[in-house]
Amino acid sequence: MSSQLTYREKFTAEMTWGGVPCDTEWIRNSNLFKDNLKRFDAGEWKFLEKEVWKDIEGWEGHYQVSNHGRVKSIERIILNGGRKQLYQSIYFKFCISKAGYKQAVFRNQGTRVSIYVHRLVALAFVPNHDNKREVNHKDGNKLNTRASNMEWCSSKENTLHAFKTGLRCN
Repeated sequence: MSSQLTYREKFTAEMTWGGVPCDTEWIRNSNLFKDNLKRFDAGEWKFLEKEVWKDIEGWEGHYQVSNHGRVKSIERIILNGGRKQLYQSIYFKFCISKAGYKQAVFRNQGTRVSIYVHRLVALAFVPNHDNKREVNHKDGNKLNTRASNMEWCSSKENTLHAFKTGLRCN
């Protein structure tokens, strides 16, 4: 076995430890590395939650969203002109809306739908016991689409939060 890390291992180590140099064998044998549960960020070690994937409502069998705010298509076989074709699983690259939110564009048999990623995450992972209609980013960062950063709120609560965090001024 080579003492050099593979590209994938280097990438995962950088993602996990924020580029902190570590002993190669220690990284390779570390359970934290294998489970991707810990990350060095802003001068301290932080535990990360394990990534969980769920089908997107209305797009079951086609697309999934994770509690980390990522979206992917599911590998499947499609009929293309009467021929079976393998459709590879891919992770989405997001568009940023004019309002500054991440958007995912879904396609199915010529239909194209654009949906905000924070809303997909909230629908899949955040309970909405009071049937509130809007999704709020707790930290005020529109690009942080992790489930732990989402909460359901009313329009009034969302507006008050925007003023409190400085996202909106008079």
